[in-house]
Amino acid sequence: MGCVLWLFAGGIGPSAAQLIPQSPELKTSIAFFYRDPRIETLTHVFATLTSEGRDWTAYPPVAGLLGRTFALHPDWIDRLAPSPGDSKAASAFLAAVRLSGHAAEAGKYRSRFGPNDLDSTLEDQFGSAPDRLEDIRIRTPTDLDLLWGASFAEGDGRYVRMILDFFASITNQSELIALDTARITVAMVGGPKDIYDALKQRYDAAQRGRMVVAAAALWATGSNVRQHDYVRQATTAYIHDHPGTYAVRALSAITGIK
Repeated sequence: MGCVLWLFAGGIGPSAAQLIPQSPELKTSIAFFYRDPRIETLTHVFATLTSEGRDWTAYPPVAGLLGRTFALHPDWIDRLAPSPGDSKAASAFLAAVRLSGHAAEAGKYRSRFGPNDLDSTLEDQFGSAPDRLEDIRIRTPTDLDLLWGASFAEGDGRYVRMILDFFASITNQSELIALDTARITVAMVGGPKDIYDALKQRYDAAQRGRMVVAAAALWATGSNVRQHDYVRQATTAYIHDHPGTYAVRALSAITGIK
């Protein structure tokens, strides 16, 4: 794993998995919600996303944040429901309600919106989501976004640990897999793209897909460690608890945590 240090020597950019809108208002109300957790600040989050013309990728972190918020404050579900006509907001809201453990409520709102009021891409992305955030089994970048969003609700390291456990489950399979996953991460931020051809020769499609998601998890962790103390604390604890593993070597290289 020595070459991982070289791969990350130039640093990395913002997270591909943490697709949080970057306007000051939204970044404060979503990514840093835990610093000032007043639910009323989320009242206009969907309207702001719509007004800024955000595509579907901005919505999964919001669904994760609201999912955890609704679990803590179910009395706010109805007050944060978007109006019919905003299909992306409707699909994200329904996912949030279901992930909060209120599947029956989600069903009620689904009938209110109707199929023509929902976004087909987000419906597909959220289609396999369970009834609780804690039961998510990471398979896609959207799953990562949901967990990052949930972590922003309270600054909760348990969702970070879920992401780190997933990353480790892929990269600890072998040193080659760990190195190739690191190379994918570098490619994601503008580095050499020849790794993608190499992947086709070494792994089947399912394994390649898992490694791409693991690379996104590594990228997101590196970004969020620099922005959030609770992410740094959770990552530091993970590194200390799993010394010498391939996953920890990669995490140490990208975060600087030893």
